[in-house]
Parts: sequence; structure tokens; C-alpha cells
Amino acid sequence: MRLPYGDGTRCYPLTILDDHSRFCLRIEPKSSTIGVKESFIQVFEEYGLPDAILSDNGAQFAGFRRGITQFERYLMDLDILPIHGRVRHPQTQGKIERFHRTMKQEILRQTPRNLLEADRLFQYWRWKYNEIRPHEALGHRPPASVYQPSTRQLFEPRPYEYPEGARLCKVNNWGYLRFGPFRVYLSETMADTYLEIRAGDADTFQVCYRNFQIAEIDANTGVRLNRNIRKL
Repeated sequence: MRLPYGDGTRCYPLTILDDHSRFCLRIEPKSSTIGVKESFIQVFEEYGLPDAILSDNGAQFAGFRRGITQFERYLMDLDILPIHGRVRHPQTQGKIERFHRTMKQEILRQTPRNLLEADRLFQYWRWKYNEIRPHEALGHRPPASVYQPSTRQLFEPRPYEYPEGARLCKVNNWGYLRFGPFRVYLSETMADTYLEIRAGDADTFQVCYRNFQIAEIDANTGVRLNRNIRKL
């Protein structure tokens, strides 16, 4: 979502919503998409770690070359599953899309002049939305009456130990993984990282980082079949 400021610049609000309770954990006006990871760290410190995060396909979340992003790797280091909505299919993120529509209707009748004014509007709206505004899907209760923080606390990731006998291959400095006759691009984010290669189903290989499958490879052609991440 992009919003114009009165001074001619644009705002890219970062909005984080709890899927179960619709509780808004954060609304932050940003002048660019830089600093998304740091914003999520602050949310994790305050509210704990989720099991998964559903995001759109913006570059900071899904990357330009369909490689693993720094944000995705960080989530996996915290044992969080990154999930992306289908391209050009906003219904996948229906709750956040409805949240954005309501936010625009109720607080953006006037264009904020700058980032500071936008932040004041956002924080007031977040308080009203969480604490006062009834939600039909919650039995006309506000999200704050339903939301429960996660019991999983933020931690410093440690090196991962793969099972004894696992087939490991190292990603080179350019983000490519070579195994057998094949060379597959994953991401510069994974450079110098050992990944596990597992036999999949029907002539495929699974490329695994920690306890996540990050790619599926055709064993006959070396073509990457998908970049969907799933937890093992």
C-alpha cells in the first residue's frame, strides 16, 4: 500500500496483523521498504515469535530473482515459516487487505503532510482499532479482547546441526548451489552456507536449509521446480 503526503513524497506503511484475532501489532509509516527486518524484530521483542508469517510478494519479502531473501532466511533462523500470497491474488491476504481499506476510509480522508503526521494518525487508528472498534468475526468484540501474545520468545539463532550422514552442499559466493552435474541459483543471501540435499518424490531433489525445504529440483534436468518454502 502506498499513500501520498502533502509535500509530494510517498509513504509505504508497514502493517502487521495477527491472523487469529485481527489484532494490529504494528503500523509504521516508511519512506521506503528499507528497515523491514528491524521493524519485525521490535514486534518479536514485544509480542513473541509466530509460527508463520504471510506476506505479499514485495522485493523485501520475496526477492527480485525469486531467490531466498535476507528476511526469509532470518525468519527460518527463528523457526518461523515464511509464506507468500499468490501473485496478483490479493484475496490470499484478505484480512490485511480489508484492514487497509478500512484504514483508508476512516483516517485518510485528509492527506497527512509528512511522515510525523502520518505516524500520529496511524497510532491513533491502531489504538482505536485494537481497543474499541468491534469486529463482526470476533462476535463484535475488539481485537485486544481476543489477542494473546506468543509464548515463544525472541532468541539469538545458533548454527544448525544436520543429521549424521546428511548429504551437504555449499552455496558459492554468487548464490549458486552445485551438486552432481547441476548448478542451481538460490540466492546470494545463502552464500557460503551448507544446505542439505534430500531425495524427493518422482525424480526430484529437495534442497533444505535447517528444518525447511527451500527449493525442489528436477533430478533429470536440474531445473528448480518451485521456490515455495515449507517446514519439514
